[in-house]
Amino acid sequence: MGDDFLYKGIINLYYNFEIVIFLFLFIIITNSLIKLSFNLTFSNFDLRLNLFSIILILLFCILGFCIYLYSFILNFFETAPSLISYTGNYSVYSFSENFFNLLGFLIVLIGWSLHKTQLTSSRKFLRILIFNLLGILIFTFDWKLLS
Repeated sequence: MGDDFLYKGIINLYYNFEIVIFLFLFIIITNSLIKLSFNLTFSNFDLRLNLFSIILILLFCILGFCIYLYSFILNFFETAPSLISYTGNYSVYSFSENFFNLLGFLIVLIGWSLHKTQLTSSRKFLRILIFNLLGILIFTFDWKLLS
């Protein structure tokens, strides 16, 4: 039951965490669309929701990078072939998956920075809507199709 069970649990945590992030980004996008269409003001709830999603995305990127480093070390030293063969089905250990997750995080973070400089609520919601939509597209796109 040793390391293999723990590694499978971390992989499952990673994929469940990914679903939670998609849910939060979807909630933020629909919230921005509703408040933009009805011309409502930017409230503390919107601020906290966006900030919480940025924190979750950062934790998701850190978890993915830790999984990548762990599988890289296992592949380098070849100490646990059962774990390496188990990770062959997943894309978490690939560099491109982690790079595009980090790129999605940076785009959402740029949207957060741009929304802070705006004075009107409609412009704030527009920045959040556009950059979170781009971020969710980068998170969900299958980058293996390009290679």
